[in-house]
Amino acid sequence: MLTLLGACDRTGSRADGIEVAIEALPVGTAHEHDEGHHTEQATAKHSSDRYVTFRRGDGMKIDLQLGLVNLVPVELQPCDSLTMRLHRGLEWLSPLSSAHAHADHDSAASAGPIDVVAGHAQTLGTLAARPGRYCALVAELRPGTRAAKHGGGLDTTLDGAAIGVAPCYYPTTVGMSDEEAAAVTAHSCIQAKAQDTTRRLTLPFPAGVVLDAANTDLTVTVAIHYEAWFEDIDFATLEHDAAQQARLADNVVAALQAWTDRE
Repeated sequence: MLTLLGACDRTGSRADGIEVAIEALPVGTAHEHDEGHHTEQATAKHSSDRYVTFRRGDGMKIDLQLGLVNLVPVELQPCDSLTMRLHRGLEWLSPLSSAHAHADHDSAASAGPIDVVAGHAQTLGTLAARPGRYCALVAELRPGTRAAKHGGGLDTTLDGAAIGVAPCYYPTTVGMSDEEAAAVTAHSCIQAKAQDTTRRLTLPFPAGVVLDAANTDLTVTVAIHYEAWFEDIDFATLEHDAAQQARLADNVVAALQAWTDRE
């Protein structure tokens, strides 16, 4: 049986040249500040002159100076069909078979933590793939050690954490109109980190995609809806409260969405 499986694997069960590019895209509401219209009064308030401004569900205004997420693509998940389940069972029996789509020595390494304040798509890496129909991306939030380039006096390391944030928040803006909130200057700024263990995630695609000899290229985009990160977060305790940090990590995970360029 193992000899037969090995022979099948050597005769084309894996198609050379099938490659899946993974990218991350920060998603938020465009504001005038995001377009670079900074005033001296605005930039003097914070540790960095680069930040994105938005309001959370209760209306509290937030200037996010730093938003780092160390997200690493791991594999593509096959669609749950009888054929794919049988194929996975045969692969489990064979020590010679290879994963459907996975990060290996041929895959490009992640470019580093995703910086949502940058506002543009960022490369996460590539996955080598074999023919099949896939329905999800499997990724991991991993504690990092590398620093991301960022201005100001902010701590941009992710040593021992997968998530790093530096929000400035305006408590009195809850319930205000946008015009009223824009005039408020009283605020507080904090830094916090979260997710000190590796967390595996499955991000489903809106529809399954086929990879084969006629379809060898695919791009998967992971959208990061960072404006949802701070819902129900108590900013006053976030820096030191493990429960609040766990809620932040849950919010970050819930704000991830994946789609492909076949959509």
